[in-house]
Amino acid sequence: MPGITVEEDAISDSLFDGINEPETTVEILIGAKKFMEGWNSWRVSNMGLLNIGRKEGSEIIQLFGRGVRLRGKDFTLKRSSALDGSHPEHLPLLETLNIFAVRANYMSQFREYLEKEGVETEGVVELSLPIRTNKDFLDQGLVVPRIPDDRSFADEAGVLLEVDSAIRVRVDMSLKVQTFESGSDGFTATAVKAGRERAIPDESLRLVDWERVYLELLEYKERKGMHNLAIRPGLPRAIFNKKEPSCLYSVVADDAVVNPDSFAGTSLLHEAVLTVLRKYTDKFYRVQQERWDSENMVYKALDVDDSNFQDYIVKVARGEATLIDAIQKLIDEADSIYRQDLCELPTIHFDRHLYQPLLIERGDKVRSDPPGLKESERQFVDDLRAYCREERDGALGGYGSVPAPEPEPRQGRRLLREAGLLSRLHPLDQDRASAAHRVRRATRNDARRSVSARRQGATTQIAAETREGYVPADGDR
Repeated sequence: MPGITVEEDAISDSLFDGINEPETTVEILIGAKKFMEGWNSWRVSNMGLLNIGRKEGSEIIQLFGRGVRLRGKDFTLKRSSALDGSHPEHLPLLETLNIFAVRANYMSQFREYLEKEGVETEGVVELSLPIRTNKDFLDQGLVVPRIPDDRSFADEAGVLLEVDSAIRVRVDMSLKVQTFESGSDGFTATAVKAGRERAIPDESLRLVDWERVYLELLEYKERKGMHNLAIRPGLPRAIFNKKEPSCLYSVVADDAVVNPDSFAGTSLLHEAVLTVLRKYTDKFYRVQQERWDSENMVYKALDVDDSNFQDYIVKVARGEATLIDAIQKLIDEADSIYRQDLCELPTIHFDRHLYQPLLIERGDKVRSDPPGLKESERQFVDDLRAYCREERDGALGGYGSVPAPEPEPRQGRRLLREAGLLSRLHPLDQDRASAAHRVRRATRNDARRSVSARRQGATTQIAAETREGYVPADGDR
């Protein structure tokens, strides 16, 4: 082309090799099917397709994969919407892959396929829903167990991965086939699953490249942010050699996975071994972190600056215009949404809670950040609300006459565990990350035992009572 000089440089390093470096000046890559495979970059934010993707095929999907990958915060490989906590306001825009195409007929087919699978292709409308805190409860001096801000498990604790008989993992690599058959009675769905649960035979383990497995496991633990975890080279094999009193793992798979009949088939065996080790490492590390947390937690006074108190961002599919209008109307009225149960924007009202409203997860049409209560959590709040109504003139009527003791530093969760309160009061504690398994174990009897324990002066963590007894609000009668 006139005015453009092309020269070959055999001395300088390839610009392509440095596209992921912070100081790179490369902003655009142009190629003819050059970028389908064999490279990786976290920087891809826009793709322009010319005569590519005119028909269905693996190449176009593979190309999309080059753009949807993100490094994520702390190498989590996740977008901010899947992570807890607050994030920069316009970060989702940077995490979105934009695709522009000329004569790429399959793009429209691909979009229709995503819509059929329930993936929103038109984006979402975000509606701000502020919460209202109950200042009367906050003024009662409530405390919550927290790790001090200047302490960190990853920075302070050294962890050595070991063979632990208490940890057992299960990996499902079975083939699953689902069929639909139409007949006089309508559609009939049948699901078939191939494979059985077993351990990998010793003769198959001899085919595993353990050095490769070890190096990939090291890469995995760094990618997951387990920088304080050390792994000995012989540990992966030791986990699979552990047989007494039982194996530390099981694999659900067919014979082709655990008994490969060719060297080409060992790739599935390698994947099964690596998946077992990844799950084992995750579980071992999580147990160690929870143990360290329980030993180093201190009580902190609960105030409006606590991370529990976050305004909601309600996300509704852009195509749901009627639903968007209904939810916006509820937010604008700013009354019923804080005083009663709702259906349009699923909520459960419990006036003894520290803030209102309490949103509930309900399908994919309406989502929120922070996430709403799961069904098991909603059931627990409903049971606790019913119990408080029944016992407002009974067991809860005189509560408040016994002062709570001053907790000693570093007692962590022990006081709560002895009082029967640990992990049972999700709507007041709102530690959403591990609430799902808490509330499944909580029943109405738990609440009665908790009241008894609190009367003995163990601690005070629940704001479900007042010093004058339980007095339900107008919307909760």
